[in-house]
Amino acid sequence: MVLLALCGCATSEAAAGLPALADAEAAGLPALPDGVYSGEWVTGFETSLFTPCGTNYRWWMDGAAFEAEGQFFREHPHADPRALWVSVRGTPSATGPNGHLGQYSRKLTAREVLELREYRRGDCKKAR
Repeated sequence: MVLLALCGCATSEAAAGLPALADAEAAGLPALPDGVYSGEWVTGFETSLFTPCGTNYRWWMDGAAFEAEGQFFREHPHADPRALWVSVRGTPSATGPNGHLGQYSRKLTAREVLELREYRRGDCKKAR
């Protein structure tokens, strides 16, 4: 079994209520408010891991971000695909099993991508 640990990020007027660096979210929490959420996004086979800045949460990213990701890699074919910085306007679901095999605590449905680029060390610290 391989364990992948990621340091992530989220700044948001809506994410202001997120506790810093929590490892997991309790089941049964309500949906979070619609807002701007920023952080590290890792995609791949059956993977769409969004980690909001200031947390270690594992959210499944869905919606408009996938089209923006495809466009980004068409425009930047030599970019490092391992991690992206993304800022989206969207709504996080209530907690519960989400994403591939229910491995994610929330599903963030992105309606609009505000920024998407290669992730750089320290991005979340700059976003606060």
